[in-house]
Order: sequence, then structure tokens, then C-alpha cells
Amino acid sequence: MFNKFIGAGVALGLSVAAANAQVILTAETGPPGTVPFTSTTVLAEIAAGAGIADMQVADSQTLTNSLQNVAEGKTDVSGAPLILTFLMSRGAGPYAALGKEKGAELIGNVQALYTF
Repeated sequence: MFNKFIGAGVALGLSVAAANAQVILTAETGPPGTVPFTSTTVLAEIAAGAGIADMQVADSQTLTNSLQNVAEGKTDVSGAPLILTFLMSRGAGPYAALGKEKGAELIGNVQALYTF
């Protein structure tokens, strides 16, 4: 009987721990002192403070590449000018090497949280 209580207690403890586990997200942003950097780091602090997620932020990244990393699932969050989503969807500008079809496919994996 005692073992049943121990087993039930351990199971309950594990389920509570799993429910409270924070998600770890990766984020890419521009260099310190820029609007993308400030926006991303504040978002990371808010998410961590609210117990939503811990964000590992890599700064001084090229945001053109960061958007493609998000679209390919290599990174979870990134700052990027909204024009880049348009260019990727058309396979134009810095995304010309992707081509129109691949660019349109990848941009379907991206959602904008907010603008700044």
C-alpha cells in the first residue's frame, strides 16, 4: 500500500514539473543599441518573467539571414523589416537564390508578432 502512495506521489510530482517546465526558444536580432535588439531583448525578458519561455538571444545577426532561419525552422524568433517577408515570398532581392516557388513555400512558415 505504501508503494502505491509513493508511486502516485512521484507521478503527480512529475506531471506538475512537466506542466511548469518553460519552453526554450532561440532568437536572433541585430547589434546592441538598435531597435531590433531592444525589442527582442525586452520580449525575451517579458516571456521569461511571465514564465512563458526562456529565449536564447543571439545578437549582431544579419536579419536577412535570420528571417530565412525562422522560415526554415532553424530559429524560433527574429527581428526583420516587413519588406523582407514580401521579398522572400517573391524570391526577390536577397532571396533571389531561393526562387519564387521556394520563397513562397518558406514564407508560409513565418508569422509577424508586431511591428516597431
